[in-house]
Amino acid sequence: MIKKILFIISFLVIGNMLKAQKDSVYTGENKTTEKKSKTPNSDFKKIRDKLVFGGFVMPGYYYNPNYGNVFYINANPNIGYRINDKLTLGIGFNYNYTKVKSKNGLSYSQSIYGPSVFGRYMIFKNAFAQLQYDKINQPDYYSGTSERIWLDYVFAGGGYYQKFNDRAGLVFSVLYNLTPNKNSIYQNPLIQIGFIGGF
Repeated sequence: MIKKILFIISFLVIGNMLKAQKDSVYTGENKTTEKKSKTPNSDFKKIRDKLVFGGFVMPGYYYNPNYGNVFYINANPNIGYRINDKLTLGIGFNYNYTKVKSKNGLSYSQSIYGPSVFGRYMIFKNAFAQLQYDKINQPDYYSGTSERIWLDYVFAGGGYYQKFNDRAGLVFSVLYNLTPNKNSIYQNPLIQIGFIGGF
């Protein structure tokens, strides 16, 4: 009698366990199937679609009659997040290397670097307004020493975005430094040409 009762209980328990694996005894759909269909990848794709990356790398050379041969390279990689179809907020990093070789053979080089944040708002198709803040570590040109300082730059302006395709394009911007300083490394206006795209 006890064996029969144990057999019936075991049968019921196993039956319930098997039934628990199904949402419906009629359709036979697994509970886990629907949950697995909502994979984290779908949310990741939504976030990824809102990310933009870009910046510019501009090498250059010119001759200055007062200083001599001047070689420089500017770089500004950045990444942003589209809050909506019009507004993008982002962060970046500025780096500038300059080397001057004078007529008498003496040379001088310097590196300037620091983080930046920006906001870009589409005014109408392909045209945008932009605010940007840079915190730059640079030499103090008026100290008479090799001392370096952190200087704040606030830029305002706008630009134009020319698409290559749905995910990439060329950006042309003109920005004005609203915080001029005797140590400022940028002259007004600051003209930038760069690439922007999404992943």
